[in-house]
Amino acid sequence: MRGDVTEDTPAEAPGASRGLEAPAIRLKFFTCRKTCTLVFMTVQCKATRRRPREPIAFFLTWATYGSWLPGDERGWVSRSGVFCVPEQRLQRYAAQAMRDTPVQLDSFERSIVQTTIAKHCDYAGWQLHAMNCRTNHVHVVLTAVNREPSQVLGALKARSSRMLSERFDSKRKWWSRGGSSRIVFDEAGLEATVTYVKDAQDKRRS
Repeated sequence: MRGDVTEDTPAEAPGASRGLEAPAIRLKFFTCRKTCTLVFMTVQCKATRRRPREPIAFFLTWATYGSWLPGDERGWVSRSGVFCVPEQRLQRYAAQAMRDTPVQLDSFERSIVQTTIAKHCDYAGWQLHAMNCRTNHVHVVLTAVNREPSQVLGALKARSSRMLSERFDSKRKWWSRGGSSRIVFDEAGLEATVTYVKDAQDKRRS
């Protein structure tokens, strides 16, 4: 049976938005000249899973102890990473449950934190792009290959806390629990993050 190709159409498949590339399906239709019947001849389907983009940097932030409590009027982040609205009752409860006084870092303490972070990054082989230790929080932008951001965050908090305690012979709590770990995927994002950490800390938020 002879036939002529009348259409060669790539078909879309559901599931592409869930991390799958749209299968490359080609449908070839032939029309039989004798019977005028549309005959389906071949289907070729190939579905491949997209490779996730590799992060090029982490943007880490953590606060000093007692400076940003659950229920805070500025909003706050839960342990699961969800941003929550202010709640005065919860903030009062968190303040009453504190085991130490709130921490506000002075210039000398801030210099200890920054020196410790820089030395630890150098020791661990992590590329430090930017850092800014403020009175009540710390921002760090770095690249740590084959490491989870939570691991890096925990290591920097633990090391800087130890150095502060040794310097002042104090066992007090320096940092609040947890922190923010954001992933940077491209150079434009990295440039914007570094600019924010270095230059935008003293600018009033809009």
